Amino acid sequence: MLILIAVLLALIPAAAILYPFVFRRGISTVFRDETSTYSELTNRWEAAIAGLKNTELEYTIGNLTEDDYRDLRGQYMLEAANIMKAMELEDQQEDELLASVAREVKAVRERLVGPSPDGEERTEDE
Repeated sequence: MLILIAVLLALIPAAAILYPFVFRRGISTVFRDETSTYSELTNRWEAAIAGLKNTELEYTIGNLTEDDYRDLRGQYMLEAANIMKAMELEDQQEDELLASVAREVKAVRERLVGPSPDGEERTEDE
């Protein structure tokens, strides 16, 4: 009986330690594409913001002259503005692509099923 209790007392902490390794919940099986344009823009945006914060800190503690501060701040602000413009263009391109795909799907659906009599799009329940 004493051996059974000792084994149970040893198994409880072992189970608690091994549980996260055996049951990996919350880990995404979908991998992000780090080479995508959006990922690159996001990384550049974070770098520009970090540069702005660092420039502000360096100026505040006195490590930068006012001219250097203005130059660096202007460079980082210009970079951030360019990134925002590129992200906006990326969003517009994505919207255009989605609209194009929707038009293609509608055209294929009309070819296969035929146009609906009232001009509205058919649902799959019909």
